[in-house]
Amino acid sequence: MTRLPALQWLRLETLTVDRLPDFGSNPMTRAECLGLRHLRHPAALQGLAAAPQLGKLLVAAPHLPVDALVPFVDHPTLERAGITLGSHQRDRDADDLLRLPPPPPDRQFAAMHELTRIL
Repeated sequence: MTRLPALQWLRLETLTVDRLPDFGSNPMTRAECLGLRHLRHPAALQGLAAAPQLGKLLVAAPHLPVDALVPFVDHPTLERAGITLGSHQRDRDADDLLRLPPPPPDRQFAAMHELTRIL
């Protein structure tokens, strides 16, 4: 993976990957994984959970098992998470597992971090 030393916000949509790479050396503080239908493995998000400064997480992956969120339990910097797994029961199970409020809207996050361009 290419190093992105200044990456603060990662937004992935509709990629055909089954696992995310390791972000252990990345300073990102917000990650959004939306519509990733190929994420089905319990370890699919493990590399993302390695991000040491991750504070906000948004995941919409209809085939992702609730177990894939276990690496985020007691994450040292994760303060907010919004999880949509394709059914009300699985969404509730994810909320019960993480027990975190949802992340603020994109525009609020961008303004807080003085992000002027969203690619």
